[in-house]
Amino acid sequence: MSKSKNFKSFYAVKKGRNPGIYTLWSECESQVKQYPGAIFKGFKNEQDAIQFLDIPCSKDNTNKIPQKRKLDSSTDSQKKPKPQPSPTPPPPPVQRDRAGFYHNKAVVYTDGACTSNGKSNSQAGCGVFWGENSHLNVSGKLPGPIQTNNRGEMLALIRALESCPRDVRLLNIFSDSEYTINCLTKFRAGIEKREFKASGNSEKPIKNVDMIKYLYALFDNHTAAIKLNWVKGHDNHPDNEAADALAVQGAKMPIVPDDVDWESLAILQSSNADDLFS
Repeated sequence: MSKSKNFKSFYAVKKGRNPGIYTLWSECESQVKQYPGAIFKGFKNEQDAIQFLDIPCSKDNTNKIPQKRKLDSSTDSQKKPKPQPSPTPPPPPVQRDRAGFYHNKAVVYTDGACTSNGKSNSQAGCGVFWGENSHLNVSGKLPGPIQTNNRGEMLALIRALESCPRDVRLLNIFSDSEYTINCLTKFRAGIEKREFKASGNSEKPIKNVDMIKYLYALFDNHTAAIKLNWVKGHDNHPDNEAADALAVQGAKMPIVPDDVDWESLAILQSSNADDLFS
């Protein structure tokens, strides 16, 4: 099968050690790797990268509590001042880490689940949580014969990227899968340098190469800037728990025997993006 060409000519780092535009992924990675809250995206041309850097980052407004009025210096020292009313407390700040839509920004939680992971009878599913009662929420069965938790986690991220509305400009994705996040960040430069071959074995492809290629295509050609965030699993975070419940439900769904040709989807995704830029 032919390989997909998902490389970008320009990488825009909006939030990192040294924000700017880079032409090599390795240079971009050095600016965002292990940088808290890094925001970056690959582009086909420099103009799109420049426009991406011009998108303003929102900052939560803080409400200051008004100070009590000072007594007038001419007030009779023997006269007691009138009690001042207590200041009105500011409204609680909006929790930007909760799933939902905030104007042109969105927050989504993804999770995978697998019963009997690593065994011959394993069954996996994915969960995508956009918010309470959202029509975009996903509970799905992992297709194909390879049923693992990691593939369930990757499928959840794929479904989130596929279902994200086109008017979203910044997409915050929360996942408890370090493997999936690392495949898109920490491991990516090495994976592409080895041309998706296993470390130490140039004849053997890496595990889950098909889904990883499609993830790269979706990630690179998405209409929104994407920020990946790790969240601790099973730590009583309501949105992570909601995504987990959807994933568990998906794993229990009937078996889907027909596998998906993820690598062909990756090529198609990149081709569609090329048509948009041409």
